[in-house]
Amino acid sequence: MLLEVSKLIGAKIAASDGHIGSISDVLFDDATWTIRWVVVDAGNWLSGREVLLPPSVLGHPNGTDSVFPVRLTKATIKDSPDIDTHRPVSRQFETSLYDYYGWSPYWGTGYYMGGYGIMGMTAGMTPMGRDPEVERRAEDLDRMQRDANEPHLRSA
Repeated sequence: MLLEVSKLIGAKIAASDGHIGSISDVLFDDATWTIRWVVVDAGNWLSGREVLLPPSVLGHPNGTDSVFPVRLTKATIKDSPDIDTHRPVSRQFETSLYDYYGWSPYWGTGYYMGGYGIMGMTAGMTPMGRDPEVERRAEDLDRMQRDANEPHLRSA
């Protein structure tokens, strides 16, 4: 389902046992333009605290009042890791959220996605005998792995 971000902001979120709050922002991946998190302002219920939820937990809005149901309880959300939404969201924090909820992270399958043989080709070779192309490829793989480990999250 495609929704405009402007239509998401202000939408209400309801847990299985009551109202949680409303969406105050979304965090999207600037490389893929995919919404990764919705920022939910819990209002007075959690003393103005904001929580992050992946859009995958949002159900379909129920009619005209735009309330998105989530398959979580208020207690589960209340006990979730605290986030300072005025600071960048780190991969470590994302990992802690996924661990807390028992979900699989969006950024990988857990399998190594690099090339084969780079280490085998250079192992045991002296610096004088290294192929510059192999070195360049190894550096490219290292840079891609570092980039993959950095969240590219931006606030809408």
